[in-house]
This record gives sequence, structure tokens and C-alpha cells, in this order.
Amino acid sequence: MAVLLFLALAADARADAWIPIPLGDHRVDPLVAADGTSAHVDRYTSPLSLVVHRPGQEPTVIDLSKQAFETDAAVAPGGWAAVAWTDTEGRMQAAVHRPDGTVMRRMLDRDSVSRPVIGIDGTGHTLVGWVGRAGEEDTEWVGRWAGGPGLARQPDLPGAIAVDVAVSASGHRLLAWTTDTGTFARLNDEPAVSLGAAGWDDLVARVNDAGAALVAANVRAEGMSIAERPAGAGWTPLRNRSGGYRILPYLFDDQPQLFAVLAPSGRAAVTWLTRRESGQSFRVAALGGTVGGVWGPATRLSSPVRDAHTATPVLDPAGNPEVVWDEGGVFRAARHDLAALPDTVPLRATAKLSARGTRVIARVRCSKACDAGLSMRDGSSEARAIRANRTSEVRLRIERRRRVRVTLVVADRAGHTQRWTRTLRVR
Repeated sequence: MAVLLFLALAADARADAWIPIPLGDHRVDPLVAADGTSAHVDRYTSPLSLVVHRPGQEPTVIDLSKQAFETDAAVAPGGWAAVAWTDTEGRMQAAVHRPDGTVMRRMLDRDSVSRPVIGIDGTGHTLVGWVGRAGEEDTEWVGRWAGGPGLARQPDLPGAIAVDVAVSASGHRLLAWTTDTGTFARLNDEPAVSLGAAGWDDLVARVNDAGAALVAANVRAEGMSIAERPAGAGWTPLRNRSGGYRILPYLFDDQPQLFAVLAPSGRAAVTWLTRRESGQSFRVAALGGTVGGVWGPATRLSSPVRDAHTATPVLDPAGNPEVVWDEGGVFRAARHDLAALPDTVPLRATAKLSARGTRVIARVRCSKACDAGLSMRDGSSEARAIRANRTSEVRLRIERRRRVRVTLVVADRAGHTQRWTRTLRVR
């Protein structure tokens, strides 16, 4: 049996912190326009349908497709909404809901298309982007896009492996893409600009009503990087702001790991799923700042002992960036506060570790609310939330053996963490 005493070192106090907040009933779905017009696309059932709800009116439901694979949606004031999706025949489809209730549909491309993205403004000007295969080889890709009220096809983006678009309600339009040679952006009708090095599939573009814009990319040589453009100014090059929290690209899955939100004031948050090595559990990291201004450090938001699955950045009614994430069915939230100080109260924890029969048992007591997790090298693990000043047990099932090597991690929500690895004799 081992008795452990942990004391986490306090972080340097400074303003600009991510503050854990109750999830409450604040909005998680970002598809809500400034006038209250909302849109919802049910991505998990067939047929694919779009629900548009204008304030004071009954929701409108539009059936779009018997089945859809990848989808994206956008909404704008006045009752505008747009959806892009790939169908069972490999085609890129788009639909725009107008304020008068009519729907415009377009088939934009066919054969091996993927990763649709869409945006729309308050006049119905729509921007759609996607990736298609340029040749017979799976490694030959081309970025494609369409724009305008009628969604006219535009010149291809040769070699693009990822495309993203953003449209503000006032009409600013941002197109971003990355190839094997670099990352590029095109704001409104200006010429395209090179932002820097090539990235992987994760690419995010955002623009606000003032014309401020940002592009976040998982740059191959550096990690999560941001290029920004203050309203009325030029682009900065992509700068590494990952803080050592890596994004490892999926091999067989195109699910995004990088997300961002941009407020009318220029305040922004970028959040991503991070892990050190393939096979490890995901954690949520985030970065808050102001386009053209100061950015805080990259910060891990999720518990170091729990696997995280999503990371959705949103804005609260005051325009403060928030991030909502899922830790194995338990949802957490944090707000980026420019005036707040990090939690510097030390975490004190005691633990007794033992192994009996087919279980490792950790009896843990924390001075603050904490998470305690037990794990082994074979990937088996067990975690539990521990209330402040109460002793609780974490039990991990093991195979019968004479000795086991386990790791115990105790951490509070502010990120104060201690780790202990020990070999125990099984009784």
C-alpha cells in the first residue's frame, strides 16, 4: 500500500483566464442570427430536413434529401438559411431558404465530393465550398466553390485538401483553403493572399460584420496557427499559437478537430482537440484573444483524466467567447474573461493505493473538487469526480497477476495536476 501527498504549484496570477461556468441553459447551437432567426439541420436521421424558425412565427420544416452523408448549415437575419450536403450518389447539393418561404436548390458537383461548408448573409448572398477529386488517384484533390444569390460555380482551387468559408450578416465573405504548398485566403472580391505554410485537413475561417477576419489552421510543421486581419488592415501571416497542444490528423476520419468563433467586437476563441500520440484520449485546448490585439496563452480546458469528444465555441449574449465540451457524456463549459484571474488556490490531495484480487483501489481525498483517474499501459482506465474534503474510491478492474503498474492522476478544474506511477503487489 502506498500513501501519497500531492501539492500542485500555483500558477502566476494575471488577468485573461478561462473560467469554469455552469452549463445552464445558455445556447450551444450557433445557428441563430442577430434578429433571433434560427435554423436546425438534423444530421442523424433520414430524411435530411432543415427547420427554420423566425421570431413570432411557427417553424418551417423543409425536407431536402432521403439521405445525406456530410452536411453544413448557416443562417442570417430576416429568415435566410442555407444547407450544403453530399448525397448517396456522391453529389454536392445546396439549398437556400428565402424569407418568403421559397427554397432554391442547386446540384453543384458530382463524383467523390466531400467536406461541404456554407455561409449566407442578410441579402441571400451565399458562399459554398467543398473538396473534390481532381483525377483517378485518391491523392489528387481540388478545392471548389460557388457564390452569389444563384450559387454560380467559381474557378477551381487546384491542389486544395481543405476549404472553409465564412459570411457575415452584413455581407463580408471569406474563402480560405490549404494545399501542399501553402494556406490562402480571399476576403470579399480582393485577390487571394498567401498566409503561410501548408496545413492538414483542419482549417477554420471566420469574419464579422466589421470585416475583421481570422483563419486558423493545423500547420504541418508548427501546429495550430492563426492568421488575422483587423478591419481595414491587411493579413498577418500564420503564427503558431498551439502552446505545445498538438492536433494529430485522423487517418481514416474527416471529423474536424479545430473550431473558432468571432464576435462583432473582434474578440475570438479558437478551440481544438489535442493529444500527444495516436491512440491517446483527446483533450480540449483553447485560445482566447482579439483580432489585431492581444491573445492569451493556449490553455487545456478539459480534465486530464477524461476523454473529450467535442469542443464547441459560442458567444454569450455579451459577446464573450465560451467553449462547451463533452467529457464522456458529462458536458462542461468555460468562459474567456479578460478581467479574470486564474484559480491559483493549490490543490492538496491524499491517496491510498492498493491492489486486491482483480481490482486496483485508490482512496482519494482532495481539498477542492477534483477528478481522479486510474489507468494502466494497456489502455484500461477509470475516472471519478471527487467532492471537496470527502474521501472516495476509484476502482479499476485488472486481470489476476502478482504485480501491476498503475498511474493515478488527480486534477482540479483549473488544471492543477499531479501524477504518480507505481508498481503494486496484488494481494
